[in-house]
Amino acid sequence: MEESLRAAFSERAPGAALFVGQCDSDKLAELYAASDAFVHPNAHEPFGIAPLEAMAAGLPLIAPASGGVLTYANRRNAWLAEPTTPEAFVTAIRTAFLDREEREEKLEQARRTTQEFGWTQVTARYFQLYDRLHARFQREGIGGRQGRWRKGSGEMKADAHDYVPA
Repeated sequence: MEESLRAAFSERAPGAALFVGQCDSDKLAELYAASDAFVHPNAHEPFGIAPLEAMAAGLPLIAPASGGVLTYANRRNAWLAEPTTPEAFVTAIRTAFLDREEREEKLEQARRTTQEFGWTQVTARYFQLYDRLHARFQREGIGGRQGRWRKGSGEMKADAHDYVPA
């Protein structure tokens, strides 16, 4: 879609968009520092590390109110738009710059949110999850030396505490 996006920006908003492609971390940090906001329109993103990085860099995040970004983005730390219309994104972008006090509050909440997703915290949560799974397997006799599932053990379901709330 790059060609059609370039053509649309060229026609409707010349000079307003920069297409950089893939870049290294130093260049990415420079781009974040030079940006006013991060607009992420992908409504089907499974997680989205780039929007999380943008939040950590102190940028207002404008994202769809759907998909994996909702793992960490919410109305307290980002500007969410209904993914069905471009007008919703335009409104969200404008709103991000209307009220300076609200923007600063959301950006502070965004910084706090991103700290929950640092590698140290994420790794610790994974090990906690593995410990709980191992304990359950031991308790229910699943796995073990017999190498078979106990009849009637059913499908394992994740508990709410296996995941960090957004």
